[in-house]
Amino acid sequence: MPILIVKFKTKYMRNLLITMALFATIVSAKAQKTMSIQEISDRLQIRELVDRYAIESNKDNRDYYRNIFAQNIQLGFYTDGKIDAKYNNVEDMITSYKESRKTKMTFHQIGQQGVDFIDKTHAKGTVYLTTLLVYDKNEIALFVAASINLVSTLLKIGVKNLLSAELFASSLVADLHLIPAFVILQVSENITLSYSLAIGAVIANIFSLALVLIESSKAQEEF
Repeated sequence: MPILIVKFKTKYMRNLLITMALFATIVSAKAQKTMSIQEISDRLQIRELVDRYAIESNKDNRDYYRNIFAQNIQLGFYTDGKIDAKYNNVEDMITSYKESRKTKMTFHQIGQQGVDFIDKTHAKGTVYLTTLLVYDKNEIALFVAASINLVSTLLKIGVKNLLSAELFASSLVADLHLIPAFVILQVSENITLSYSLAIGAVIANIFSLALVLIESSKAQEEF
């Protein structure tokens, strides 16, 4: 068997070849830890579940969570190191998500993912997720509307016109709808009831506008 004898002219060349040999050894060791087809398939399926969670959450399709999470899911939310909410099954999770939804739109962006397989049927991992929440400003608009309407009601006090009493009453009715609507939206976040009261205020103001037109028409006839 022929023997190859290499003479190094410089110490630098010898160190370079030793470094290359060590690198080749490390690469060879890592190559022996190649993933199986099953593991690759499992990792892709886990990534698909995470991506699907983000996509369906963006569409506000909370019911799709039944296709992603186990029925006996153990889920906890933490804020500043303290747990805010904890769920023991997917149905409670879906119900809570629907009831506590305050945003107009959400956008979920998936970042790095790391998965470690415990055995053939169990794995644990970490997913980094960035969520953008877009909120409605209904409470601000409602506050402005209630404030303007209240000022309008106060300005009607003491006015003695043809239909001043009716105008004051209709404006007061609108106040009694807008103010409770704002309070309910802040306290209980019952959007349906708040919208219903706001619609009642709109109807009262439409009636008030009709009275103004009638009063204006009567004034022109007398003039």
